[in-house]
Parts: sequence; structure tokens; C-alpha cells
Amino acid sequence: MDSSERIFVFNGDADGLIGQHILGLELGEPGLRVTGLKRDIELLRKVPPRENGHIHALDISLGRNLDALSALLAQGNLRITWYDHHDPGEPPVHPNLVLHINQAQETCTAVIVNSVHGLRHPLWAAMAAFGDNLPATASALASSGGASAHEAALLRRVGVLLNYNAYGEQPGDALFRPADLAARIAPFREAYDLCWEESILGPLAAQFESDRERFMELKPVAARPGAHAYLVPDEAFARRYGATWANERVLQQPGEALAVIHARADGTYMVSIRAPRKWIGGAAGSAFDLAKEFPTGGGRKLAAGIDVLPADQLDRFTERFSEFFGS
Repeated sequence: MDSSERIFVFNGDADGLIGQHILGLELGEPGLRVTGLKRDIELLRKVPPRENGHIHALDISLGRNLDALSALLAQGNLRITWYDHHDPGEPPVHPNLVLHINQAQETCTAVIVNSVHGLRHPLWAAMAAFGDNLPATASALASSGGASAHEAALLRRVGVLLNYNAYGEQPGDALFRPADLAARIAPFREAYDLCWEESILGPLAAQFESDRERFMELKPVAARPGAHAYLVPDEAFARRYGATWANERVLQQPGEALAVIHARADGTYMVSIRAPRKWIGGAAGSAFDLAKEFPTGGGRKLAAGIDVLPADQLDRFTERFSEFFGS
């Protein structure tokens, strides 16, 4: 296939970014990349009109892109392959659509891509899994790729920083545009080579530490044993670091649920939910179950979110969160 006919559509976080990189190593560079920040999910509609080609969608919810997917398939001349670990809803059945969707708790999109394409890139997949807060999966992949403990720590650093960069809502929140990062990563065949690319990692690490220090000062707005909720301001540091802080906290306190409620300029809120890792899958439910109680909620068992929570629903959410996860 001519590379101009190959299109990668992917989430701009570590998982999507590295998943498409693994795909590029296997298939060759795409003629077009379509991506965005972490919350930019409905990306398929941004694919420009074309007569033919092969679209590879990575780490974006099929359910959230269903209308655009159906429209593209209706053209009859486009092939679409989907790699993801989120709930797909009810996918259409079509001869031009191939699905590689695995919702297993300890997997992510880059791990799926690596598996589909021969397990040849375990260190890249480990980097993505570290960024997606799957330390056990990441460590197993790093070990299978021959990484020492020090080398695994390097992979983790890059994964976490790439993931951190994808968060934000306003121009200037993210230090690097995900599309620019994808282009800069493209020449690297070996994961370790990226670990030493300080022109990318140095600025990210400095901003990361500054944001982290500000989060250490926050106090919960709702707290019960096993469940704590934090309200963070409508400021760049909070939009950037909130999800990373949540990931770190649940690893440090695996028996506790966490909600990070982001104030937005329009008076609404965006919510990140992390379920306790110790009992996930038990009778109490999951982060996804709670998020779906609200109109724009979705995600996975361990990590879910509400894209837009109206101001008049804030008290209802904090009460429901405390009831759902608290003891």
C-alpha cells in the first residue's frame, strides 16, 4: 500500500502515541496522522474526505465514534482496523472493518498492537503500559524484552511523561502537541533511544515536578474511609497533572477510591475516577459503573471519567461517590 493511503487516528496519550508508533514500525509511516489531547475522543470525524485508503484507529472509543465510523464504512472504499481496550458499545458488522478490542483489566492499546503484530516490540509496549498505569503488565513486558530494573525505570519515566503531556483542555496547557510528538518519535526504532531524548523529556520533567508540588497542597472536599474526592481549580497545572496524580495515588493506596473534580471556565466540571485496585470486579462495582450513572460518563473498570458534570450535579456526584466506594 502507498503510505499516502495509510491513516493513523489515535489518542494523544502515551498508549495511543506509542501504539501508533509500534504500528508504524510494523507497517511503515502513515500518510496522515489524526490525533489530539487525552479528552479528544471523537477523532474519526476529523479524517478528511478521501476516495480510498486504510484507516487504523487506536485507543479511542468505538462507541463515541460510531456515527463517523458508519459514514466512512458506507462509502464502501475504505478499510478500517480498530485497536482499543475501551467499551466499544455495539460495533457494526462490515467486511471492511476489523476489530482488535480487548477490555481485559491489565491491557492497553499498545499492548494489543504489539500482540497482533508478532510481539516484536515489548519495550515500547512496556513504556505505554507504564504510562497507562499498568505497572504489572509493564514490568512483565520489560522483563520479557530483557530490561534490567534500571532500564525498566527509564521506560516508566518516558511513559509517565508522555501520558502527562496529553492532558489539558486549553491552548498552551500541553507542552507539546501530540501530533508533533508523534512525528518526533517516529525516527526511533529502539525504545531506549527515546529514553535519552532530553529535548523532549527535560522540559516535560521540569514542568511535571512543578505541577506535582502544587498538588501536594490540596485537601479533599469529600472523605470517607476508602473514598476521597478532591476539587481542583481551573488552572493549567491542575488540568495537566490531575490524572497523573490520580494514577500515582491509587498505586500508593490501592484500597482507596479517588475522584479528581476539575473546575472548568464555563461553570461545569470534568471528573476523573479511580476505583480501588484491591477489590475491582467485586460486588461493589467499578469506576465505569459509577461514571455511567452520569450522561457523559464512561471509561474502564479501574479508571473512568465524566466529561461534563453540570454544576448542579456536583453535590450529587460527591455524595454518590462516597456512597459507592466509601465504607
